[in-house]
Amino acid sequence: MQTASRYQEVARRMFVEQLKWSIWFIVIAGVFVRGGLFVMAGSLNVDDVVTMSLLEFMLDASKIYMLVIGILSVYVFMNYLVRNGITRRDYFLSTVISTVGLAVTFLIIFSLLTIIEMVIINVASINVDINTLTVMSAATLNIQFFFALVLYFSIGWFITIGFYRYNWMVGLGFILLAIGATSLTDMIWGQEGMVLFGFQFTSGDMTLILSILSSLILTAILWGINRRLTRDINIKL
Repeated sequence: MQTASRYQEVARRMFVEQLKWSIWFIVIAGVFVRGGLFVMAGSLNVDDVVTMSLLEFMLDASKIYMLVIGILSVYVFMNYLVRNGITRRDYFLSTVISTVGLAVTFLIIFSLLTIIEMVIINVASINVDINTLTVMSAATLNIQFFFALVLYFSIGWFITIGFYRYNWMVGLGFILLAIGATSLTDMIWGQEGMVLFGFQFTSGDMTLILSILSSLILTAILWGINRRLTRDINIKL
């Protein structure tokens, strides 16, 4: 098998496997939890949550989920693949491709569920006032959703590489760096502020273009580090 077709095939298989893991998450969080909150909105006083669009509602849960499967990547995939003749380079490229594919798939699925939810609310005359997104806010949310998922997976991947390559004490240092990376990701997309060298940075300081460029740079840095750390990593038996 040629190198190009090999890593593409590995990426496809990784994507399919991770998508299988994700079915339960999509169904439970995107359907049952969301539906349950509609049913119990009055008694639980969760009006602010219910009035979010489904895509907004799923953003934070999806980030945590991608962080978790990023953490699983090295022990589940790299160990198996490299021991069965796949190069570390092909593993890295396959992981990047499958991560992007998974983020796009989540975005499409939850966008479709958002549309379906709106149709059901209107047809069934359910008395819930869902936030209406403008074209610009919807585009921004979609872009934020994609980059947040890719970055959180990459951060989880970074954490587990630290533990796998070194030891648990060094791994704790990777966790501290990862916390900084998640805070930076959230700051880029307007979910919190950050103080750096005495200067306060908030979401109001970031235009959409600047947020996209910052996300691309942070993603490139994480992928570059992850590639460097996995390039000559010893595979454990």
